[in-house]
Amino acid sequence: MSDGKEGSKYAYDAFLSYSQEAGRKLAPALQRAVETFAKPWYRRRGLRVFRDSTHVQATSSLWGTIESALAVSSCFILMASPGAARSPWVNQEVEWWLQHRSASRLYIVLTEGELSWDPVQGEFDLHGCDALPPALLRAFPSQPWWVDLRGIRAERLTVRRDPAFLDRVASLVASLTGRPKDDLIGEELRQHRRTKRIAMAAAATVSVLAVTAMIAATVAVQQRDQARRAADVATARLLASSAGRDLADRLDLASLEAVAGHTLDPSSETRASLFQAAAASPLLERFVHADVRLTALAVTPDGSHAVVGGEDGSLRRVRLEDGSVTRLPGMKSEASDLRISTDGRHVAAWAYGQTPRIIDLAAGRVAEPGTASFPRRERPEADGFTGVFSANERYYVNVGDASTTRVQVHRVRDGRRVADLALPGDDGGTGWGLAVSGDGARVAVGNQTSVQVFSVRKGGTSVAGRLTGVPGARLLALDNGGRRLVTVTGQRLTVWDLGSRGRIVRSLARLPGPEDASFARSGVAGASTSRPFLWTDQGTSTTVARNGGRQKLAGSGPVFTDHARRVVTHVYTDDTATLLVWAWNGARYQQRARIPLPSHETKALAFARHEKEMLAVDTSQSQLTRIRLRDGEVLRRIRVPGLTPDSMGAVSGNGEYVACGHDNGSVTLVRVDDGDSVTLWRKNRRAVGAGIADIDMDYRGLTVSLVLMDGEAVVWDVPSRRPVRELHAGRFVKMVTLPAANVITGVRIDGTVELWEFDSGRSLGSLSVPVPDRSGWREPGTYLSVTEVPGARRMLVLAAARIELLSVDLREAAWRGAACELAGRRLGAAELEDIVGVRLRSKGLPCAI
Repeated sequence: MSDGKEGSKYAYDAFLSYSQEAGRKLAPALQRAVETFAKPWYRRRGLRVFRDSTHVQATSSLWGTIESALAVSSCFILMASPGAARSPWVNQEVEWWLQHRSASRLYIVLTEGELSWDPVQGEFDLHGCDALPPALLRAFPSQPWWVDLRGIRAERLTVRRDPAFLDRVASLVASLTGRPKDDLIGEELRQHRRTKRIAMAAAATVSVLAVTAMIAATVAVQQRDQARRAADVATARLLASSAGRDLADRLDLASLEAVAGHTLDPSSETRASLFQAAAASPLLERFVHADVRLTALAVTPDGSHAVVGGEDGSLRRVRLEDGSVTRLPGMKSEASDLRISTDGRHVAAWAYGQTPRIIDLAAGRVAEPGTASFPRRERPEADGFTGVFSANERYYVNVGDASTTRVQVHRVRDGRRVADLALPGDDGGTGWGLAVSGDGARVAVGNQTSVQVFSVRKGGTSVAGRLTGVPGARLLALDNGGRRLVTVTGQRLTVWDLGSRGRIVRSLARLPGPEDASFARSGVAGASTSRPFLWTDQGTSTTVARNGGRQKLAGSGPVFTDHARRVVTHVYTDDTATLLVWAWNGARYQQRARIPLPSHETKALAFARHEKEMLAVDTSQSQLTRIRLRDGEVLRRIRVPGLTPDSMGAVSGNGEYVACGHDNGSVTLVRVDDGDSVTLWRKNRRAVGAGIADIDMDYRGLTVSLVLMDGEAVVWDVPSRRPVRELHAGRFVKMVTLPAANVITGVRIDGTVELWEFDSGRSLGSLSVPVPDRSGWREPGTYLSVTEVPGARRMLVLAAARIELLSVDLREAAWRGAACELAGRRLGAAELEDIVGVRLRSKGLPCAI
């Protein structure tokens, strides 16, 4: 029964008959169009049409099902086509309808073929009609009306998209229902508009709900992210604080904490923590961790490997260069002693109650007894308590007197005491461990609270240095050269390189020069090239150490080009001064010109204009001059207020600005191109009157760094003409600002390099540059100089006491890598949770599980 005719005796408003061959695509579209045409929006359909593909179920009597449907159908719709004309099923359905119903309730829809009515005979023309089944050719007493759907594409058979199809369906529905066609079309349009409005309202409602949901979700996500961010910041600060506490005694853990904190929140605080972990204890090379408590230690004479024994009897060979570990055949119980053969190829292992075992280190297997000779481990009675031999048995060291706690170094050959050293004061440690190098020049002493290294000089004097990063150690071993020290505490083996500069410091070159560093000034030239070199200023001459040789140039106060192809020096005689121009010919510098200076108080500052001009400052005339190097002609004079003989100048690396520092603490900034100048004063135009120790500009001319004689430092921002940093952290001799690396570096009078963050002014920490002979620092500027590398996030440090050029890496990625490599392990989730007190989202943290 149709949805619109609840009281009707017919279940279907129409029976749709068609050929499966011709109406496979068109029949469903026609059924859907008839059922939904002009229907109210709240109903599923307006009419109900029977079609075999949608209503016939699998049954043993197909015709019986169709016959039943025909019996309960009000009308018959025939989809006429040549296929329908040939179909026996369609003909049978038509015959049944004509026998039981009237032909007036049968409607023809022509989809293919031709229909032709013969008015003379009063029937369809048998020759001009190929779309009707035989039963219908003579069934109509007069010419019937039919709907022509020919020419309408099946893919466009929707009421909404094809107006022609809409019109024809309207005609058919009007015939089926008896309603006027115009009323049906109007109703269809009204229902369509209403449905569209309802759909639009529903869509708008859904959109509003979706937007509301999205806003709520966004707010929730933002709140979640803010909460996580706040937790990360708090955790990062906690890790940074914990790292600071652990630097002295647990540097491996401090390094892991610093890396994790900086990864969670790369702030000034965590950046400082990361730098301090990377720079702390520069002699400490790496940690190597075992899964058992270590009880015995030995180092090969060349310092390349260490062998450790565990309380479970296991033995391990450790390659000290990279910390790699190889298991060796072990003992049945705790290893009590280890000795390396004099040739470094075998190790002898002892365990309580067992026969000593000889192991081939290269092959990693047990060797026959008597294969190698081993040094004595201890001297039973050596002027006091038990002593320890060096690996080559040339020296032994012992604690001479328990009451005075002195350490004595003896030469085995003649028993002569070569050093008598005082142990560190009472720090609560007991049970001293000892080690001596094969040349007797270094002695290591340790207990459970500290480790000290003594550098023994000729005459028996010594310089002691306490090693930081571990709490202490009783197991110690030195190689013959005294370069590598290995200590053991618990399950951890610590490797020390006593000649190291640090994990972020790289030695570029050792340059020839005066070993006593008696020169007045020193510096680095060619810093932007791959082969930088050193110059020293003796006051009347300049020594250049380059390509493995030295050359003395007449004159002082050298100024180099970026790539050191040219250099100028000054020669002063009485009241005259001359500028000497030198050029590099590939092997040495040759003098190319002598240029008289406008005044004997003129000082060259920098090259300019593609190395064709020289910028110089004439303090007697208070002016900046541009001198053409070809003929010495003064091209321009720029007035600089406040210049005195004590004023100092610096030029930006790009040659755009000249900064002149005055003894009252002010700075005059001059733009070279147009001579425009401005004097920079500190707050309230305050004069300092301390004099100037050094002035420097960064390569791009963004900052001016001024160091006063009292050690105070001021950093000026050139674009804003304001002092952005004032540092009062001790006496400085040199200050370099590196905005690209967000770092300010200062060199103290004791040679320590101090770092601050440029943006915040926060102290990042200090970098100690050890001098191998520990001779100390005599005069400001004599032993250490700092130079920026143009275009790179690093700086060069000159350790002039040994004429060594060092590079300090200022990249945070390098600091993280150094900290992770030093730790030698990963930070466990349980360990991290124990540090911060809560379980963390530790996924993705470097050095963390």
